[in-house]
Amino acid sequence: MLEADHLVLASGARTFEPLQLQGLTPVRGQILCIPRKLMRAGSKVASFGGYFIPDVGGVHVAGTTYDKNNTDTSFRESQISPILDELAKALPE
Repeated sequence: MLEADHLVLASGARTFEPLQLQGLTPVRGQILCIPRKLMRAGSKVASFGGYFIPDVGGVHVAGTTYDKNNTDTSFRESQISPILDELAKALPE
């Protein structure tokens, strides 16, 4: 048996809902998949309050938005700019 003060379950929306686990807080996040041809980037993963994963199958993956207690899975155009703004600050050319 393992013991820990905190446990992070990174999975799809409502994955653990049928288990009715006490104390879980759902957190909605949004990512952007940016085609490699649209963005030059290094080859290293970056973590900066958000994250950047370079060139996975021809696309870079970036995300910085988190909404606690939210299980909405719809795409939000309003979160594109915040993700790109944080990415530009973290990975200047």
